[in-house]
This record gives sequence, C-alpha cells and structure tokens, in this order.
Amino acid sequence: RFARWFYDLSNNRERWDSVDNFAGQFLFTESIYQGAKGSNATVWDVAYDEGNVFCKTWSTSRPLPNPQFSTFKYVGPALVNYEEVNVWAVPNPQRQGEFFTYFEDSTTREPVEFQMIDVRGRTVTVRFMGFDEGSQDNALFTLNTTVEGMCQ
Repeated sequence: RFARWFYDLSNNRERWDSVDNFAGQFLFTESIYQGAKGSNATVWDVAYDEGNVFCKTWSTSRPLPNPQFSTFKYVGPALVNYEEVNVWAVPNPQRQGEFFTYFEDSTTREPVEFQMIDVRGRTVTVRFMGFDEGSQDNALFTLNTTVEGMCQ
C-alpha cells in the first residue's frame, strides 16, 4: 500500500493520503487530523471517486504519535533496497511483546523505514520515499471549503 504522510507535531496535525479499497473499488482517500490543546482532535476522512466525494468527520482523544528515539539501541548496518542503512531497535515500553525497528540512511541519517512487530508477530512496515523536516504548508491540512461543508 502506498501512502503519503504529512506530520506537523508543533501544530498538532497530520494528513494521510492513500488509495484504499472501499466496497470493491479503489478510491483516493485523505485523512486530516487537527488537534487542539486540552480537547479532542477533529478528523476529516474524505474519499474521492470520479467526481464524487464522500466525507465524514469525527473526534478522537488519540494524540499524535511523538516517537522518542532516545531508548533505541544501535543494532548495526544493513541494506534496504541495496542502500546502506543504520538499524536501531527497541521493545515497545507501553505494550509488552511489541517491538520497533528504525532504519536510517547511513549518510544523511534521514528515515528510510520503520517496522513494528505486534504481540501476535505481525509486522507493519512504513517505507519513507521522501522526507522533509520542518514546518509544513498550512494548505496541506485544509480541506476544500465545499467538501468540508458537506462533512458530517
């Protein structure tokens, strides 16, 4: 599955763009998370299909992920897509049996891949195709006003 993830911890917001299977059809989807200090965050989930737009909004108490890499231990070098990376790993301190592995470019130290192994042994892998550290454009986290007005 391919997805783009825009993340702005300093402004408590994120956006996921992907193609998802919905009732047997592949639709372009975007999900925008806008947090507020001291209250629930608002999430807009939007799906696009050949001129049709479907949208729902909901609130959540889930905070944005804020990874702390200070507890990761260096494992050694490896190859991801035949490119040399540094490998770091740590057990998840919040859930016994989960394990995180982080792969960074050995030269630039930018993220290349992140893996989580859950308590059942299933692996979730996120491969980074690009990385842009710093403030993100506000337009990335703003829905078209017509689409936002129809969200329920």
